[in-house]
Amino acid sequence: MRGAFCHVCGQKDDDYRRPLLTLSNEFLGDVFQWDSRVLRSILPFLILPGTLTRAYMRGRRQQFVSPLRLYLVISIAFFLVLAASDRAIFGFTLAGTRDLLQDFPELSEQLEGVAPEHLEWGGHVEVGMFVDPNTQANIPAIPIDDMEDLLERSGLAGSLMPLFIGYNAAIEDPRIFNQVLDDWVPLLMVILVPFFALIMGMLYVRRRLWFIDHLVFSLHYHSFMFAVLLLMLALSAWFGVTLTGLGAAFFFLVLMGAYLFIAMLRAYRGGVFKTAIKFMILGSVYVNVFMVSLFMITAWGLAHLR
Repeated sequence: MRGAFCHVCGQKDDDYRRPLLTLSNEFLGDVFQWDSRVLRSILPFLILPGTLTRAYMRGRRQQFVSPLRLYLVISIAFFLVLAASDRAIFGFTLAGTRDLLQDFPELSEQLEGVAPEHLEWGGHVEVGMFVDPNTQANIPAIPIDDMEDLLERSGLAGSLMPLFIGYNAAIEDPRIFNQVLDDWVPLLMVILVPFFALIMGMLYVRRRLWFIDHLVFSLHYHSFMFAVLLLMLALSAWFGVTLTGLGAAFFFLVLMGAYLFIAMLRAYRGGVFKTAIKFMILGSVYVNVFMVSLFMITAWGLAHLR
């Protein structure tokens, strides 16, 4: 230290324990300011997972973009591009068994001797990411009258019928389903960021780190998640790359899993085996909570369509 600033990087000697209003004003100035820290942060953020978090834990905050600023800029950019691209976050189509066999030639060869009429049963749902929102979902609608008669006997008609009506409306107009996700997914992600940090705190409770350290790790990880989604959105909207079926989901999950594991190793400096155990616990809890939460907000949104 030389005076009130670090003579190497220029960071002010401040512990940030100040009134919330003061911090809010400083935060707004940081978010909308472009400086050299942005350029210094891009490369380690994208290809060196955990580097920015480790630097923050060691007190090197002045050199890189603040975690909250990074998260807000990338997430806001994603939702703005999503709105401008006229793409749906998810798209669903119901494919028959014959379509399924076309994707798996080995299975088709094994069923060559089966009578054609026996291959007309069943089907499977294909999920696409960032697809044309006008694409009609070939999913059967729910028979409202029959379902209402059935639910009236059990007393559940009042609570479940709005959901079924909203479901049928989303099938007829795919934009409705996409609008529900646009309204609720941002709020879900805001809630999941501190939840993710809470899990990290429990996994690394013996490190005696502050919750803010785990929150910074969570902000960096979710910022990368939005960066990947932004890339996939650009590929779909601007280059016409089709992101359907299991391929898109597999690419996304593998990339996010690899980034998370490496980030945990670099940021928390743990052993490979222990980190792998914590990685599996974190992944299983987080993915299940995310899927259940996504289902719940989708059901809530469809049931409260106006």
